[in-house]
Amino acid sequence: MKVSCSSEGGDSPQYSWTLGGRALTDAEFYSANKEENSITLKQHVSGRVACKVWNHVSSVSKEEDIMNCGFIYINCISNGTEKSQWVFPANNTLCIQSTTVTSGVETHCDGRQYAAKCYGPLGGTVVLQLMDGASQIHRYELKKESTIILRGKQNEIITNSLKDRSVFTPSNGTFRINKLSRTDSSEYTLLIFDSNGTLTSKKTLHLSIQAPLSSVLMDSECLSQGEMKVSCSSEGGDSPQYSWTLGGRALTDAELYSENKEENSITLKQHVSGRVACKVWNHVSSVSKEEDIINCGFIYINCISNGTNITQWVFAANNTLCIQSTTVTVVKETDIVSLTPSINITSFNETVTPSSDGPWYLSTDALPITAGVLSALVIFLVVGVAVTCANKKKKNNKPKEGEDDQEVTYTDVRMVQRQQRQVEQREKVEVEYGQVKFSERPQQTQPAGEDCLYANVRKGR
Repeated sequence: MKVSCSSEGGDSPQYSWTLGGRALTDAEFYSANKEENSITLKQHVSGRVACKVWNHVSSVSKEEDIMNCGFIYINCISNGTEKSQWVFPANNTLCIQSTTVTSGVETHCDGRQYAAKCYGPLGGTVVLQLMDGASQIHRYELKKESTIILRGKQNEIITNSLKDRSVFTPSNGTFRINKLSRTDSSEYTLLIFDSNGTLTSKKTLHLSIQAPLSSVLMDSECLSQGEMKVSCSSEGGDSPQYSWTLGGRALTDAELYSENKEENSITLKQHVSGRVACKVWNHVSSVSKEEDIINCGFIYINCISNGTNITQWVFAANNTLCIQSTTVTVVKETDIVSLTPSINITSFNETVTPSSDGPWYLSTDALPITAGVLSALVIFLVVGVAVTCANKKKKNNKPKEGEDDQEVTYTDVRMVQRQQRQVEQREKVEVEYGQVKFSERPQQTQPAGEDCLYANVRKGR
């Protein structure tokens, strides 16, 4: 399944994908890059897929429940031919039985190996390779515990106590035992003698008889937190062992809560769905069962609701948190400082010059430094203005050059009063002042003795 993600507006968008709130694994998608705007999921993958698009100033995301395209993985033998491929179930004519039994009616064991361990199916047949051939062996004996059950000489069979259900072939050295029973489980010893009757070889093997598996049942149930428990049980069979696959591949730790994938039950994580297969086997037979597993309908919530950060699995049908399918991360004005290209910021002998291509942005991490620089600039400016004003005031209080030659002409003020009303009319005296002049020496026109000018004082009645 190909899943694409596109955004409206925004510069230099970047993409990231998750499945059920976690990163996609290589076993779940064909695309080589998870940071592209489209990915191709493998046939078995389904669940809550989320696409997040972001740049340095904003982010937006979209989630959607994705179901696989309905294909199933076939891995079996049909009409003698091994089939291993993905097929659409509606058109499938291969391996249509839900339970496939690998016949365990016959097993083979190489008894030429030292202390070989052989297994035979209960009620079936075991073929023991005792030697390469008997034509060159002068005499041989096969014992079960201490009882001789087979004796021969080259190509001639002298004694076979199991002749009603066994066959020895001297040409290839195989001993075939049919209709195995529990009593056939024992230790068998092969003795080889030369023409002088001397024992030249002695080899021992141990034969165990196991009941073959007949069928397998699979059951699944949803747990309280959205996990799914899948159980597998077999009918008949001795010492069963279990293995699990999802879509024809081994389950990963990201898909399982169970620590042991060889148990008869596993617990799948909330996002997992697809074609789950359970294989049960022992040394003489194997049986498997496949079933399409759909997750329990839980979705992973990771958002902020009413100021509270919520991260949990919830049942989708009952969810009242983060119900918007599209979640937009709002960028506050205090989070980003926009600077126009014409502004240069200089601090500690480093000049930051914005690009001429457009405005650039300063994250909140740089705000303390910027505030400190601006505060220092303001302080320097205030101090500079104060110093400048003080210098100007001091300069204005000093006499100008060339004014040392100036003379001050004073006005003599006289008051003429009538004697009889000297006290009573003092407040009604009207004073008339003359003009005060500053004259430079080179411009003096009056005689030296007439430097003082007097004003007339009149008394108003």
